[in-house]
Amino acid sequence: MNKETNSLIPQKAGKRFPLILTTIIIFLALGAGVFLFFRDTVPPVIAIAPDITDIGKDSQITITVTDVDSGLERLDITANQNGKKLALVSKTFPAGTQNTMETIILNQGQLKEGTFVITVTAKDASLYPFGAAGQTTAEKSYTFDATPPRIFVQSHTNNLTQGGAALMIYVLSEKSEDTGIRVGKRFFPRLPATRHR
Repeated sequence: MNKETNSLIPQKAGKRFPLILTTIIIFLALGAGVFLFFRDTVPPVIAIAPDITDIGKDSQITITVTDVDSGLERLDITANQNGKKLALVSKTFPAGTQNTMETIILNQGQLKEGTFVITVTAKDASLYPFGAAGQTTAEKSYTFDATPPRIFVQSHTNNLTQGGAALMIYVLSEKSEDTGIRVGKRFFPRLPATRHR
């Protein structure tokens, strides 16, 4: 009797060991799954430049997107003007891509003069929750002006003597950040005219 009883104890312990090992493996697998599921809950970071809102022909808009956790998966950039959407960039990225920079050069063939909105949507490769937290959208409004200012000359002195002084008066059709007169390689910045009554 004692021999039979003693022989049953190792058999029960042997049956318990695979059950414990299986339970540990299941918990480890669940823990790894939870880690992968929740490890990246931060969406990509988007930066749109320049900060100035008035831009002209051949101006550049630079979009920088970064995601250092799970990496970028997809990027879409559109221009929205007067209810119409113009696709500018649409691309997917290989695994491990953490950042990208896109430069958009505007021209009058793409957009009409006036206000438009740049919309950037970026998605990373995270799983939580089912990819919704890994997507972010950023927008920025700009005013597109492809027409250069017109110059109206008010003074009509054509004869200048060497060593003498000259004055030219002109008017611009719109405000300008920088204007003046260039003679050869020298540039003379404008001085605002003062009107006397």
